[in-house]
Amino acid sequence: MSGPTPEKALIGVPDRWMHCPKTGKLVDGLFFPFKTPLCSLYDDQIEKKLRFHPEDVFNHPAVKGKKIGLWIDLTKTDRYYSVKEVEGHGCLYRKMPLAGHGSSPTQEETDRFVRLVQGFTKEHPGEIVAVHCTHGFNRTGFLIAAYMVVVKDWAVDCAVLTFAKERPCGIYKQDYLGDLFERYGDPDDCLEAPSKPSWEYGDAVCYDDENEASTSVAHAQENNENLENGEKKPQGKQFMDGLVRGVVLVTDSLKKKMLQGKIKELVGSKRDGFPGLQPVSLERSRDNDNLKLLAQRPYMVSWKADGMRYMIYICDENEVYAFDRDNEVFLIQGLSFPHRKHPRHIVNTLVDSEMIIDHVKDEHGNTIDLPRLLIYDIVHFEDMHVGKENFDIRFMCIRRELIEPRNAAIKAGRIRKEREPMSVRVKDFWEIEALPKLFEPKFTKNVGHEIDGLILQPVDAVSTAF
Repeated sequence: MSGPTPEKALIGVPDRWMHCPKTGKLVDGLFFPFKTPLCSLYDDQIEKKLRFHPEDVFNHPAVKGKKIGLWIDLTKTDRYYSVKEVEGHGCLYRKMPLAGHGSSPTQEETDRFVRLVQGFTKEHPGEIVAVHCTHGFNRTGFLIAAYMVVVKDWAVDCAVLTFAKERPCGIYKQDYLGDLFERYGDPDDCLEAPSKPSWEYGDAVCYDDENEASTSVAHAQENNENLENGEKKPQGKQFMDGLVRGVVLVTDSLKKKMLQGKIKELVGSKRDGFPGLQPVSLERSRDNDNLKLLAQRPYMVSWKADGMRYMIYICDENEVYAFDRDNEVFLIQGLSFPHRKHPRHIVNTLVDSEMIIDHVKDEHGNTIDLPRLLIYDIVHFEDMHVGKENFDIRFMCIRRELIEPRNAAIKAGRIRKEREPMSVRVKDFWEIEALPKLFEPKFTKNVGHEIDGLILQPVDAVSTAF
């Protein structure tokens, strides 16, 4: 008899299944990854809150309002649940058993998966493809990532990291990642696999798929080791030498590499490391006389603040990242950039900035230190490569699309600036004729930080390596 039976159920739940997260979220609006459900024959072996039936997949909030049209089962057994529990929802069930645990899906298996999904989406656009192996991570993630690369022309690292975002912690077997990059990318770019999740070790930690757990045994131990005399010792490099609250170092190697790759792509840089364009000193010598350019090209001028340079990537709401000159990545918590036209957050935007500490007077006349982000250039605004435009256009874009919407939101009470970790301003530039005014006391005394020179910006120079 095919399918589950009371006798087969006595074999027990799969190894490490009990505390494995039940599901992820939708990947690119198409794939819904999850661990294998178990039918009610297993209920007496499973605590009520840990039970996971096929019905729960169809009722999950992540697919609410959508139709799961295709269900792909990658396991090698039929004992977990009945096909009727899937087909009863008007869903197409396909069994695609993989060789499994010792190796990643073969090229033939991957091609079959791609053909199956591609054919289905052509006939049923907008419907969801539900995919599971035993735990819903490595084999499931491999095939979903391969599909995104082959069919949607995604970069391998982008596909891997997107899956990891929607199904934390993603593919955690190094050989699977190695095979993906060997097959579809450059092996030298292979991402480092994250540590095994704690449920792999049989922890009694309960993961709630709808409210994902963020604490692992290893993380808890690390936190304990960093407690000394009741105080937490800072870990790794600090943003602005620890002078600004609410900014934390990104330590997840996969996330860090994805973000570094993203800004490298937006800038168009081909070199490794920090992708920001570097300033060129003006000089008049026998070997180099670039001072004459001031008479040949239109320039704007500003002051050079005695601060630290950071490129800022506004990925989305609650995902604003800073990159220092060492290409370290920091998450800026609680900083918002509302969209000018639509009721949403700005996305996929890269700017160049200086971070300074201004010394200002409060309402009582006391001098306080105010962290301030001075944005002086923009490389990319959402889907627009504004870095290719002249500087005056880029400068206007910063004011209009970033600063003015923030100011309006602050005025309306939608942003509470006292709760943000820093103030945000555009760094002013003037026509070069205004240069002498930057040396006048009226200007220098009103700047709340040290001035470290001048910046001369060619109006007709782009801010991208493309």
